[in-house]
Amino acid sequence: MKINDRIISPDHPPLVIAEIGINHGGSLEVAKEMARLAAAAGCEMVKHQTHILEDAMTDEAKSIFRPTPMCQSGTSWPAVRCHKKKKSP
Repeated sequence: MKINDRIISPDHPPLVIAEIGINHGGSLEVAKEMARLAAAAGCEMVKHQTHILEDAMTDEAKSIFRPTPMCQSGTSWPAVRCHKKKKSP
C-alpha cells in the first residue's frame, strides 16, 4: 500500500499516526499545534475528528439536551454530558 510516496508494508518501517481525536476542542489553531507537535515527536500523520453537534443529534436528542455557553466546543459527547436539560418538577 502507498500513501503519496510512503510505502506501507511489513518490509518498511511502521507508519506512526498520532490520534488527536476531538482533543482540539473545535479549535483549528489547537489542532494545527497538536499536528505540529506530533510531527516534531516523529509522527508522520495525524487523525482527528470534528463533530457538528446540530448534525450529530436527532430531534429527540435535541429536545433532551440544550447548548450552554460553557459547552460550545463543537464536539458531541463531552458537550452533551454538560448540557443535559433538567427534568421539570
